[in-house]
Amino acid sequence: MFDMAPELKDTLFKNKPTELLALKLGTIIVELIRLLEISSPKELAGVIAEMGLKHIEYGLEGWHEQPFKAAMVATMKKVVTSRGHKWHTKTSRAWNWALTEIIVYLLEAVSIGRPKIETLNKSWMFLCDKMYEEMESRRQRKSIGSQLGSRMGSKMGSQMDGGGRKSVDMGRAPTTRRSVDIRRSVDVKTSSRGWRKMGASVKLAGALKGKAEPGPSARNSGHVGEFPMWAKKDDEAFMTPEYMEGRSAVGQGFLDVFAARNTWAVRDFNFGA
Repeated sequence: MFDMAPELKDTLFKNKPTELLALKLGTIIVELIRLLEISSPKELAGVIAEMGLKHIEYGLEGWHEQPFKAAMVATMKKVVTSRGHKWHTKTSRAWNWALTEIIVYLLEAVSIGRPKIETLNKSWMFLCDKMYEEMESRRQRKSIGSQLGSRMGSKMGSQMDGGGRKSVDMGRAPTTRRSVDIRRSVDVKTSSRGWRKMGASVKLAGALKGKAEPGPSARNSGHVGEFPMWAKKDDEAFMTPEYMEGRSAVGQGFLDVFAARNTWAVRDFNFGA
């Protein structure tokens, strides 16, 4: 496939392991047949919605359609004929039609859903930035308070006979064991700007989901500051309003396209339900 359409390897399938891609591309044909056998447009809309969300992440663009279809059909022909079977012109036309039907709906649904997803992601980034700014402000206030306490303690110690060390300690009274623990905790999360933002996004994610902060593996997943719109979609904890809103946008986009192209469906199905 990549020999026939190398541009796909550098765009749509960039940084994807070849072995994993081979398995996924092999399942596309089976999935395509399953989609074509779905009789209800509303049921198909749900499937298209899931595909749309994933393909927004993949970076699907309109120009990917032609090279992908051509490469898929040519690859199937090569496999079939290499095993001694015949491949007719009508077979190519049939597969081209099948791929076109699904890809066109998918592309139009993605084009409608993508602006909504991008808006939600920007909102998520905005909230993470605000969390970071608030945490940074608190850290700076604590740091200033600690420095002032230290200076006052040192001054008092130098003026008092025999109580120097004690006065310094008294002057640093705000730095209790608890404040030291808090500061250490903050310092761990704020060792660099990237980690400071990560700490903010983790706290915000925990607040929105009502769950504890994720472990180190989650923090290192590379999705900091970005809302995982379709991550763990089977987990009820991740079925957030943002996820459902994004899915609804893609699904409704497909329904609108389907209704416009198939007037009979408007009579037989209630699209407003």
